Amino acid sequence: MNAKTENQLSRYLRGESSEDETRELLAWAAENQDNGNVFARACVQDELTTELFEEGRVAESSRPPAGKTTPPRWNSFRRGWPIAAALILSLIAIAMWSQLRSEKNAVFAVVAQSVGGRLADGSLIKTDRKVGREIFEIAEGLVRLDFAHGASMTVEGPARFELRDAMHVFFEEGIATFQVPESAKGFTVDTADAEVIDLGTAFGLTKRIGEETDVCVFEGEVEVAGKLIRAGEAVSANQDGVQESVFETKIFEKVWPVTAGVLQTTGMMRFVSPGPGFVPGKFEGNEHITVFLERRRVQIAESLEVDLADPGEYRRIRRQKGPRIPGGTIVKSYLLQLDPVGLLDKWDKDKPRVEGQITFDQPIIGLIANGKKLLATDSLLGHPDGHYGDLPRGLEPPKDALDEAESKGKDVLILAADQRTLILNFAAGSAVDQIRVLVASDS
Repeated sequence: MNAKTENQLSRYLRGESSEDETRELLAWAAENQDNGNVFARACVQDELTTELFEEGRVAESSRPPAGKTTPPRWNSFRRGWPIAAALILSLIAIAMWSQLRSEKNAVFAVVAQSVGGRLADGSLIKTDRKVGREIFEIAEGLVRLDFAHGASMTVEGPARFELRDAMHVFFEEGIATFQVPESAKGFTVDTADAEVIDLGTAFGLTKRIGEETDVCVFEGEVEVAGKLIRAGEAVSANQDGVQESVFETKIFEKVWPVTAGVLQTTGMMRFVSPGPGFVPGKFEGNEHITVFLERRRVQIAESLEVDLADPGEYRRIRRQKGPRIPGGTIVKSYLLQLDPVGLLDKWDKDKPRVEGQITFDQPIIGLIANGKKLLATDSLLGHPDGHYGDLPRGLEPPKDALDEAESKGKDVLILAADQRTLILNFAAGSAVDQIRVLVASDS
């Protein structure tokens, strides 16, 4: 506050400021919240408001009848009332300004991941960008927004949507998947056709300009235009209502892995389609290493022995104890699997060999590749509806003592130096190649 404003404030508090001076001072107070706070504190300290209103109450009770002389106290109130009214109006204006500023600057979410994401003007969408009440237009790429209450949405461009508040998105165009925990139950996505209210679940949504809104429920339940839709069900909504449709998740093959925490897969890796029935034990295939999200958030009660925790190659060494993850650690678990069609002999030369690479959005803190350890951790870390079967599981990595010829046909598992990337080379026969990957929880 400069000397001029300080002098104006002093004159105002003494009741000496002119109308123009008062107007200028109130305009200064409304410029920003700091000015408003200085003005309000000065008024409170001077007890101007209390004094004027007490004079007003006394004046009302003692106002003389018509034709009688007006007491000096009433004249004092009449002179002071314009100042009090101006003060009240200015405080209301400051409160409204502060509220609007707070809403404008509120941060609802953050860009957690951007895979080639660009805005309509061609600029890159950077991770860690804070997002508030705004219209978001994605020209291309994949962008994941994480909300403070735990919900996530991943959008594939081209797309356009508006974040109206922390629990409300208006989706105009694009493909998106949503993962909403119980803490964000009631999260709402509106389109021109329907209101989609999440009831604590995961679902996909597709909307094109001039076309219907398609909703596909992966887990839990959502309410679409007042109709309850459960896991494994899909609907199409338009102005005429909601109609059942075929449960098809292929359109979400790019966005769902990012929602689930996988940034990239290369080679013969396949992130399993979401939905009931898409669980370990129900997939057979010779061409892909299949990736399953098993548990989103698990707290390990006691320290847990794993097979690999630091960057390097996994090699089975008998009787050697593996590293341990401390008790209390919170993880997300995935299962990577190669389960060939039918049964092949262990020594079959035609066993399928599949190579691939996968990168997670958070550091890998442990890998379980031993069959006994997989079995022992199924109840804690495995998929709730997983069917793991009775076949031998795990990996058969080369031992240190084997030469190149003897190692041929064995499984290879490498945790890269970035602690987020796995390089895999599997050859499955009579057993099911599986590893459980424990990733640091991001929530």
